[in-house]
Amino acid sequence: MTRTIATIGLTALLLAATPVLAAAPAAPAASTKADRDKRIADLVARYQAGSDRPPLPELEAMLAELARYGEFDAGLSQVYAYTLARAGQADKAIAIMDELIAVLAANGHAESRDMGDTLLARAVFQDVKGDAAAALETRYKAQALFIRVEGPQSGRAATIKAQIAGSLFGRGQLRDALIAYGEALPIMENDPDLLRVYAVQMSNYANALRLAGDLDGALVASRKAVALRDKLPAGHPAVLFAIHNLGTTLMDLGRYGEAEIVLRDGVDLARKLGGKQNVDTVGLSYRLAQVLARQGRTVEAEALLDNALAALEGVNTGVNPDLPGLIRLELAEVALANGERAEAAVHLDAGLTSLESVGANGDTTRARLRTRLAETRLLDGDYAGARDQVEQALTYYERDMPPAAPDRIRAAMLHALILARQGETAKALDEGQAVSAVMVASLDQGAARGRQAGLLQAYQVAFIRYADIAVTANRPDLAFAAAQRAAHSEIAATSQALAVRAASGNPQAAELSRRLQDAQVTRLRLDRERTFARSRAGTQAGQIEQIDRSITAVDSELAGIAADLDRVFPDFDQVSNPAPLAVKTVQASLARGHAVVMPLLSDDRVLTLVVTRKGLSWDAAPLDRFAAQNTIDTLRRDIDLGMLPTVDADNAAFDRQAAWRLGGAIFTPKIQAALKGTKELDVLGSGALMSLPLGLLLTQAPQGDDSDPQALRDSAWLIRAYAVSVKPALVSGKTAKAEANGFLGVGAPVLGAEDAGVDASGLFRGGNSIADAEAVRRLPSLPLAQGELERMRQALGLSNSSLITGADATETRIKQADLSGYSVIAFATHGLVSGNLETLREPALVLTPPDQPSEADDGLLTASDVAGLRLRARWVILSACNSGTGRDAGGSYSGLAKAFMQAGADSLLVSMWPVRDDAADRLSVETVRGHAKGLSQAEALRQAVLGLMADESVPGGANPAIWAPFSLVVR
Repeated sequence: MTRTIATIGLTALLLAATPVLAAAPAAPAASTKADRDKRIADLVARYQAGSDRPPLPELEAMLAELARYGEFDAGLSQVYAYTLARAGQADKAIAIMDELIAVLAANGHAESRDMGDTLLARAVFQDVKGDAAAALETRYKAQALFIRVEGPQSGRAATIKAQIAGSLFGRGQLRDALIAYGEALPIMENDPDLLRVYAVQMSNYANALRLAGDLDGALVASRKAVALRDKLPAGHPAVLFAIHNLGTTLMDLGRYGEAEIVLRDGVDLARKLGGKQNVDTVGLSYRLAQVLARQGRTVEAEALLDNALAALEGVNTGVNPDLPGLIRLELAEVALANGERAEAAVHLDAGLTSLESVGANGDTTRARLRTRLAETRLLDGDYAGARDQVEQALTYYERDMPPAAPDRIRAAMLHALILARQGETAKALDEGQAVSAVMVASLDQGAARGRQAGLLQAYQVAFIRYADIAVTANRPDLAFAAAQRAAHSEIAATSQALAVRAASGNPQAAELSRRLQDAQVTRLRLDRERTFARSRAGTQAGQIEQIDRSITAVDSELAGIAADLDRVFPDFDQVSNPAPLAVKTVQASLARGHAVVMPLLSDDRVLTLVVTRKGLSWDAAPLDRFAAQNTIDTLRRDIDLGMLPTVDADNAAFDRQAAWRLGGAIFTPKIQAALKGTKELDVLGSGALMSLPLGLLLTQAPQGDDSDPQALRDSAWLIRAYAVSVKPALVSGKTAKAEANGFLGVGAPVLGAEDAGVDASGLFRGGNSIADAEAVRRLPSLPLAQGELERMRQALGLSNSSLITGADATETRIKQADLSGYSVIAFATHGLVSGNLETLREPALVLTPPDQPSEADDGLLTASDVAGLRLRARWVILSACNSGTGRDAGGSYSGLAKAFMQAGADSLLVSMWPVRDDAADRLSVETVRGHAKGLSQAEALRQAVLGLMADESVPGGANPAIWAPFSLVVR
């Protein structure tokens, strides 16, 4: 509303304080009040829409025109102040608000909504200036005013409480912020007039929940904020903020494919609205770089971060003053991943320097920088320097973050580890036990709410540190329990779930357990579909609404199943989330000649625990986790090179020094002595280690040339000494053995030419979740797959044997078939992982595509499809590329492997990288044949590998790239 007043002091202040940035348009000779009101309304609407915001000169001309008539408009003044703030002139914006406050008070509006709104705007500009303490004080004044004017339960009062929560959050007072958000947001949600500020504060709340460690709660809050996107102007800050937080939460949950597409969508929108040199564009680019780095794409990540840092030059970071520090932190992470420790320290120091003038608004980032700096100093052996840095970080964390917050947990356990390195073992153990108890309680609470997945990944490093502290304190029993928790993953949870089905002893409870898992898989699939439906590829009308309705229906189904389980199987929650097994329990369960091996990558050394029938042994070797990761990367690169068709297979080199560096660190002389008499190793590992079959590591230093086939054959590969299998978890229950006794072979789909390349980039079109059948059909055919499956059938000699191949090998056929009668199921086809994030949504097996693709059959049997199958198989053989790995589930042996275990498979033979057709044929068939003759699954695989390695007629057969692709996963 426009008000006429007796003074023009406000307008004079505005014009006198602001330099002319461009020639202002000439004011009309005369105008009517109705005309002025109309033009003011248009200016305010343009600012709120965001796509065509009026520039400063146009606003100044309107203000000057009002001054000639002795008028002013509070809304226009606020728009002008916001525009100044966006231009980096926060002091002038604050001055305008101070003048407006004085004008309102002088004209009898001291106790009005206009006064409250002006105070809130002033607080925003104080935040932009970097004066968080003053902003918080101003918001408290506004809150008191609105409570007097409208009452404590009014939407406005709730809004201010949410903004106070935002100020507290910005100052790092996370616990207080969460309480305030919890009180304010439910009131705001039901007031349509508060839609825009509600969207902003819901995104803030999601960010606070994420930092507190409640990743599932953060995802729910992020989804709520993003769901308001269509109701907000395209340029509204809440839209970009919601996208930012959703992408970040998905990243922290390990759902990298979804995170990448969400954040790319955000970067594109930010560039469209504000250009490349814009704080929103830079912030989203930083998060996108984080996602890329976590997928091992460090070159792309580093380039994006360097560009983001350069784009910040001369840009006002506004309410994100710690953004330069965050970018420096991520550049340090990339440097550490590349083995460049000195460069990482430079970035960390520069990050701290960038926060010197920020004050309390930089506390959270400052603490994270100090924690990482402490970690680098620990690696350098500077324990005193490391302790000083982490104690400074803990001063903040212990004051303002909940005990279970991942960042606080990481720093607290790091402090305990540093104490152990300094010889203060008893104190270190006490601290470690206290932090571990917090993590366990948080995980137990998360399991009860079905919200454990995100915390598993967040706490992994801390549990490894606790294991290290425990062995240093001569408490290997505690270390063994911590190692089990560190190895816990989604596939481990699935493995335990199968044991739960059997443990119930009640067919109804077992069926309910299975239905619960199926519904959880469906819920995750729908959530992913919703993410991709909102991607920049476009969304069909009503698609998201339909997905939301489906999610609501599944949530209702989940609640009903949970209630039935509570009635039929009251111990379900406890059995589903068991405590780690004791050493004696594992000893008693070991078969003769078996041992459990648990390698852990601690900060500055590799720690290995071994359990045999004689007891627990452990040892450590001085290989830090970044050096170990680089060694693993080196081995994977050599494998990739060895698989290139342009490489001479018989002369391809393999870096055996790297294999020895890692193998020697895990299988030290002490560990090898403890394994004397052992024939089979059950490996329980975590993280990067599980991206390699351990059989390709060396237990003795290599001799000869790395490209000499005979030298490669003569090397002391671990597979020569031991049969190796991977255990997802040490489960306390046992699944009832399947009574099925038949073989099913699936594969050899009808595809393109033999020499076609595998390219997932065109498998999907637009925003669809249905694959492009023609693109699937262009994938290369597999001429040996039919014979491979036939030879497996002959090797097993089971009466109930079937093949589904060629044109019959369709998704429809597999979904409709009764698979419960087969004890062995083999797939010989392409396995695709979600590496092309624009297209392939989840891991999948390629089958014969239909003429008319549909949701039910598009030629790709995805992980979600697999998880819905009903199997009773003793083992499933996935003779397909990359069937054992997958990024989206956040861990090794995920993706397809996890899905088949979900479906009911007891064990899996999976490939860890693309397998050459002839090698896949020989290894899978010979493994099946050996097992049929009475060998254990692991020993059968070992014999098949050694046979291929020794056969000089196999091109490249001496190279691990050819003989080591398969890994056996045994529950």
